[in-house]
Amino acid sequence: MFPLAKLLHHTAPAILALTAPIVVRACGPDFPNAYLVMPGDRLTALPTLDFASELARVFPPRTDVTSLRPVPPEAAVAAEREEWRAALATAGVTSDRLTALLEIPDRAAPPAELPREFQLYGAGAAAWRAKDFPSAIARWRELLALPAAERPRRSVWAAYMLGRALAEDRPDDAARHFQLTHELAAQGFADSQGLALASLGEEARVRLQANDRAGALRLYLQQQSFGEPSALASLQLTLQAVFALDDTAAATPTDSADFTPSPLRALGADRDLRALVTAWFVARGGPHTPWTAHATQRFRRWIEALPADASLTPAEADRWAWAAYQNGLWDQAGLFARFAAPDAAASEWVRAMLLLREGRIEDAAAHLANAARFFPQDTALSTVAFATDAERRFRSTQEDDPSVQLSGVRGTLALQRQQYLEALRLFLTAGHWPDAAYVAERVLTLGELTTFARAETHAASAPMRPPEEYEWRGTTAERAPTADRDLRHLLARRLVRAGRFDEAREFFPAEFVATYDRYVAAVRRGYQRELPAATRADALWEAARLAREHGMELQGFELAPDFAIWGGSFEWPSFEQNRVPTGWAWYAQHEKLQGVDLALAASEDERKRFGQQTLPTRRFHYRQRAAELAWLASTLLPDDDVRTAEILHTAGRWLAARYPEDAQLFYKTLVFRCPNTDLGKAAAAHRWFAWPAEKEAEPTRSE
Repeated sequence: MFPLAKLLHHTAPAILALTAPIVVRACGPDFPNAYLVMPGDRLTALPTLDFASELARVFPPRTDVTSLRPVPPEAAVAAEREEWRAALATAGVTSDRLTALLEIPDRAAPPAELPREFQLYGAGAAAWRAKDFPSAIARWRELLALPAAERPRRSVWAAYMLGRALAEDRPDDAARHFQLTHELAAQGFADSQGLALASLGEEARVRLQANDRAGALRLYLQQQSFGEPSALASLQLTLQAVFALDDTAAATPTDSADFTPSPLRALGADRDLRALVTAWFVARGGPHTPWTAHATQRFRRWIEALPADASLTPAEADRWAWAAYQNGLWDQAGLFARFAAPDAAASEWVRAMLLLREGRIEDAAAHLANAARFFPQDTALSTVAFATDAERRFRSTQEDDPSVQLSGVRGTLALQRQQYLEALRLFLTAGHWPDAAYVAERVLTLGELTTFARAETHAASAPMRPPEEYEWRGTTAERAPTADRDLRHLLARRLVRAGRFDEAREFFPAEFVATYDRYVAAVRRGYQRELPAATRADALWEAARLAREHGMELQGFELAPDFAIWGGSFEWPSFEQNRVPTGWAWYAQHEKLQGVDLALAASEDERKRFGQQTLPTRRFHYRQRAAELAWLASTLLPDDDVRTAEILHTAGRWLAARYPEDAQLFYKTLVFRCPNTDLGKAAAAHRWFAWPAEKEAEPTRSE
């Protein structure tokens, strides 16, 4: 343990700067993060932890008190109906009468056959509904005055409702009844509605009304540890209110009549509440809490409000280092990290990011490797649990889960250090497909990628996204842990572009093999000079149509210029431009980031590798190949032939919308070679391609 006063005394004032990225929504799917195109400030930012996961780490879920348990609404309704059924059956009610009474039970109007405890509770409930609170209180007190044997099912209910009824006017009495609620449940009185656990929250609300925020937070923490779903929001809202009061105190002169002391010191004096506030900070208020722009000032005031004689444990230092770094307090982050345990994953990550900001790539990579190794001991960093898909959507893919983000940063450093295969492994394992695709398509040689795929991927692996969603790859949440199938498919297309057709076949996904075989067979048949010209023309025309209709799957680039990563529907930032310093011209204006960006820039060897590849400059480059095959087919057919005209017209239209200058060759040739065909005549009349609307054949893929 380390005295806080000594620690804070040796901490130099830090620049207050938020490092969290601004979330910007694009039009289209939720694009995943691509770490290789991130500027330095984004890559060196720490992720936001999950508030619930952090609380579970510090305050493990409790099951030692069985009377404190949440009860789902459906179970509560069924349990109440069962209580009625059991009591009525004991009273000798006939089966038909029992069915009728249980059809629509009304707790405020119980049937006469039910015991006295039900009658008294029902009378109190009826008075409560009528806002006759004195009568309600009198009936429930009368119920609790019965002998214990006569009130086994409604004692907990009565104590809980007495607490609610007394909360406004007699808060101390209300708190005692909420405490009585879980005491009765612990003694064995029935609690079919989970009121014992709910009473903790109600008592917390009473304490909040009395400005006992520390007491309220302790009760909400207890609720949270026993699994009450609403406790998380209660903690967040209460902490928001606490820091809002602290904001007011900080802005009000101490000699003012309106001055109210800050509530932070009361929280800082309690170790559990210190841990709670720390969890709130590293989670930036939690997934459903707006994080204000002055969070850094709040964190600074929180540190200063801690008692000078308090001791800092290594576990606390670990998370304070994280929170300080998140808020741009670099000096404090480094100091806290020094006091944390050497095998603490969060502090190792902080140490790595501080080193990376200094441009010390090798040292940063070593600490990141340690952080990854220590993750199993830090479950809050390893996994982030989401209750619903909506909660994940709210958080957005702008921030990956911590363990996923760590792999992205490690992969980036591995690439900069020319550890290309290790970078590819890291990106694939974490599901960073855009980054993995860049390494596989732009950096590795074809021989290196082929060797890697044969040694480390499996042909039968599942795709990263369902086949039916080829046009719209899913978000990070939908990705598989590895991308074997996608990597092999990328390699297959790269081999096709290199003319290595026989090698390519083994790497194509099963659903594309038949189409690929047809394409290769048609191309080869079209180049067999010993065959008749018409036969070769038919083969080349078939190959042209296959290239036009399935070119993305057969030979498209995963990244630019075709963007098979999105089925050709969206473009992606240029990795090459963002991997060289000139790509960060905007960020280089900020001197504090310039060193980081330059340290992360592509090495000379990496630039040499992607510079050796000659890439097509036009998007959907395979359409050019399809047009070339069609042109070759047309040269094998006679002039003024319907088939020749059809090929020239169709292939020209493939290019007309996007590349009209290339389509001119087909248009002019159609008019010159086939002037007496219907298509030739129509083209001459319209001075461009024309076809009757009923015969129009639009391209199968959107422009």
